Amino acid sequence: MSVIIISLSVSLLVVLCFAVTERGRELLTNAPVLAGAAALLHTFLWAGMMFLATPALTGPFWGITGVVAFIECLAVFALCVHPLVLLLILILPGIAVANSAMFHARSYATMIGPMEARTWTQDTQGADPNHIRLIPLETAMQIARQQLSAGTGSIGSQFEINDGDMHSQSINGRLWWVVPLDFNSFSSWSATNGSPGYVMVDAEDRSVPARFMRGFHMRYTPSAFFNTNLQRHLWSRGFRSYDQAEPILEIDDHERPWWVVAVTRPTMGWAGDRVQGAVIVDPETGAMQFYRLGHIPAWIDRVMPESLVRKYLAERGEYSSGWWNSVWAELNQTHPSGTESLFQFGVNHEPYWVTQISSGSDTNTTMLELVYTHARTGVSHVYRVQGGTEQAILDRVNSAVTFMHFHGTNPVFYNIHGTMTAVVPIVSESHAFQEVGLVSVVHTGMPVAHAATFPLALRQYEQLLAQNGTDITHADESIRQERVSASVTRIGVVSSGQEVVYAFEVQGHPGVVFTVSTALTPFIALTQAGDQVEFEYTPGQERTFTVSRFSNTPAEAH
Repeated sequence: MSVIIISLSVSLLVVLCFAVTERGRELLTNAPVLAGAAALLHTFLWAGMMFLATPALTGPFWGITGVVAFIECLAVFALCVHPLVLLLILILPGIAVANSAMFHARSYATMIGPMEARTWTQDTQGADPNHIRLIPLETAMQIARQQLSAGTGSIGSQFEINDGDMHSQSINGRLWWVVPLDFNSFSSWSATNGSPGYVMVDAEDRSVPARFMRGFHMRYTPSAFFNTNLQRHLWSRGFRSYDQAEPILEIDDHERPWWVVAVTRPTMGWAGDRVQGAVIVDPETGAMQFYRLGHIPAWIDRVMPESLVRKYLAERGEYSSGWWNSVWAELNQTHPSGTESLFQFGVNHEPYWVTQISSGSDTNTTMLELVYTHARTGVSHVYRVQGGTEQAILDRVNSAVTFMHFHGTNPVFYNIHGTMTAVVPIVSESHAFQEVGLVSVVHTGMPVAHAATFPLALRQYEQLLAQNGTDITHADESIRQERVSASVTRIGVVSSGQEVVYAFEVQGHPGVVFTVSTALTPFIALTQAGDQVEFEYTPGQERTFTVSRFSNTPAEAH
């Protein structure tokens, strides 16, 4: 009904525009039936266009709907050579300029909200080796497509999965990649009773088989048509006055799918979009529930759109010192580095958009700040850190593995022994997972540790940290250290070069090998079988461990 009312209002406005002009009055007087039929046809055309385009009625004059109506009236006055055309020409640009950063620089700069400065290593717990996101997006998509092609029937010919629809989620405390199946054409939509489900790919362990969660009838999807199209469904059920963000398929703790659509409204004319909340939609029945920001259920990970977070941070860096500085002096300007923010889970699996901030230069590869924006609540914290940007991290990894025709992708930041560390999946040219790399974000000159498994790469990384002078014993109190006092039974050199690494065994730990670098202590080179030693290491499931603290009392006594 509201569509008809708006369309009729626009038609009456156009008729009024004709009525105030001499040529228009002649047309209305000489051909009233033709004019009435044209107005009626205009109303239905407008209603049809609004139904197909589902425009958001936000901002002045019903948003883009009012803008188009103004342009139509402008054309009428121009056709009839009326002086009001000059007034209409000035109205729309005037509104845009009046609400621009020229007059509201401070408002744009603070759209991100207050940001408390914190210490990263205090806020971020040590990485849990059992819950590291090792599988990157491109590998997960390859696995999902293989799973889909292995399905029975005509699923692969009727439905498709897209890179932009796959998102990482925390489901029952484990990290997964999730991608929905959607219609690939009008014929597949009309011939089926909805999408059959979604694919889950384990983001932590490549050996875990992908899961095709089928048996659903997801009729309401972004690629459906007419009234089952997800955007149109929301638009026709009371959300015309909101802008809709990209829909995300989220899985609850019972593995049931739901569409999560963040809705926004402009706060300054047609600009200054701010998230009002999220609409949760049942993809099978279309039933929906709106939750205001700050009251979103805890199982939902993504509400704040990445594009909006980056836009807020870009405006913060550009307009913090005023609009004039942004166009003239350009002092102390910053911007989000790269082309996208990192999505990852922090303490208690809370979801965050992690955005690296660098100086205004596009070629700058040094990070100045790290901003964590809670993806469900929108609250941000800033950490003053200096290190390499995402691109600089990937360049370091690629330089170490490019000879094998591998490349790094999708880094994630973790706290490893009190050091901000980028865990970088390393994949082949065919997107298959090959290795994992560990890169110190702060120590930009430190070599990259990489190996086929995370525990192997971690041992390399611990040795590199020890060489760099990092005390990995007490840097992170959340990582339990085990102390051993025993007699050495065997010892030998396992690698040499810029560093010398010794491996040894001790009584009471059969089949377990411990490694120590001379960079940690030179006394390891004087250690012999039979010496009584004391050392600490981080226990785990492996049979080889890197020692974090070592003492050989007889050797040191000499």
